[in-house]
Amino acid sequence: NRFASFIIPFLSVFLCIPALTFGQAMQAEAWSGSSGELGYSLEHRSLSDSLPNRPTSGLKINGSFLFGAGGDKLSVGETTEGDEITICTGGGFGMAASLGYNFFSRADLEVSAGFRVNWNRPECDNGDWTFSRVPLLATARYWIPTKNNAFVKLGGGAGYYTNVKYEMDVDLGGSHQEETIEYDNAPGFHVVGEYEIIGPAKPFSFTLGVRYSFVTYTANAAYSQGTTYSVNDIRSDFRELKGGGFHFYFGFGYYF
Repeated sequence: NRFASFIIPFLSVFLCIPALTFGQAMQAEAWSGSSGELGYSLEHRSLSDSLPNRPTSGLKINGSFLFGAGGDKLSVGETTEGDEITICTGGGFGMAASLGYNFFSRADLEVSAGFRVNWNRPECDNGDWTFSRVPLLATARYWIPTKNNAFVKLGGGAGYYTNVKYEMDVDLGGSHQEETIEYDNAPGFHVVGEYEIIGPAKPFSFTLGVRYSFVTYTANAAYSQGTTYSVNDIRSDFRELKGGGFHFYFGFGYYF
């Protein structure tokens, strides 16, 4: 199963982090007064002071897994049962690593690099179609505190989508066929909404988010069986593709 082989190595690394992140509860500090009686200290605290493990300023690293839908839906073949085989050019599955800087728990700037891929639906025993790309994203977010160490984050940014490629690998009656279409690197932009929980005792965090992206890809080269073709010789619906769409993601981070 292509989905299982894609996600299992990623999850094996990150699913151990929540046990470290959320395993300890906050404790009240006891004090001994001048009379020797045990009591609890009472003092006024600002919002920032009341969240002792809330990051102030500094770096954060994050790893995330994402899935989504969108873009163009291309017809690439037909099964022996007569079902249409399609592939989408937006959304898909992916993973990303990011580095960010947090400004006093009010806003952050983040850069990330990742990999996204779409596969044909339905799956076929004798063929694979993929649409892949490597996005480089820069995102700014504004933080809205909710309760304890949780935040809603809203923002947006720009992206540069590289190594964009459509590939086909099919066996038909003993005949092996391969085809590749490459696309120009493309700029794009996106908006995001996130909910992040920062662990009570350690600087780990867990994030759930949604991103909507806007990007268009233009074909620049085509290859089939080792032969180079003009872009004008490929199907017209493959020459310019809409690659935007929704992505839902979750990730684990660490604040320094």
